[in-house]
Formats: sequence, C-alpha cells, structure tokens
Amino acid sequence: MIRNSLVAMLLAAGLATVAFSATSARRAAAGALPAAQTAAVSTMPVPHATRMKFHGAVVNQSSNFITVRNLDPDHQNELRTFTFAPELRPKMQTILDAGGYQNGDRVVVTFLAGSSVALNVRGRPSKAA
Repeated sequence: MIRNSLVAMLLAAGLATVAFSATSARRAAAGALPAAQTAAVSTMPVPHATRMKFHGAVVNQSSNFITVRNLDPDHQNELRTFTFAPELRPKMQTILDAGGYQNGDRVVVTFLAGSSVALNVRGRPSKAA
C-alpha cells in the first residue's frame, strides 16, 4: 500500500511540473505574438478561375437548374446539372416563361472550373409542343 501511494505522489508531482511548464510556455508565446503580427506579410495573388464551356443537349430545365447531357460521342452518358448564377436567373426565367428549353435542345453552358454554377447558357429553345 505504501508503494502505491508513493507511485501516485510521484506521478502527480510529474504531471504538475509538465502542466506548469506548458502554461509558462503559452504565456511566453502570447507575449511574443503581438510583435509577430506587426510585421509585413507578403501574399501571392489568387489565380482567377478558368471559364469552361460544356456543349450538351438539354434533359430537363426548371427555374433553379438545368440538366445537360454531353454531346461528345465518347462521353454520351455524362450528365451535368447546373444551378444558375444570380445574374443569369432573370434571363432563364424569361426563357422558361416563353416555354423553356425542351428535351434535346442544344446548349452551351459557361461555368467556372470546379463549379456547377452556370454563368451563361446559350442556345435556341425550341417551341413548346
């Protein structure tokens, strides 16, 4: 029993010294922090996202999105759904009010690489049946 008490005391003393040294290290780092923030920081310019075009045939259109199938014969099963950018929504709503794009209409969707937001949709909507 005495041995267990001795081990417990040594363990507690060791943890106390570790906690004290960690606290003093944090205080020292916090004191040096304001001087580090006043130094000038050089930044690299952010590269612009590349605009890409997707040539396809319309599968479905609503007021919020358009689903397009790829026209490339090697990738005919590729479907993409694009939501509309805020600047494009009024234009797409007027097209939808006039009948919208029908299944099979060919369109070109302009979007930013890595995004699914359409910036522009070009193509002639066919007359609704």
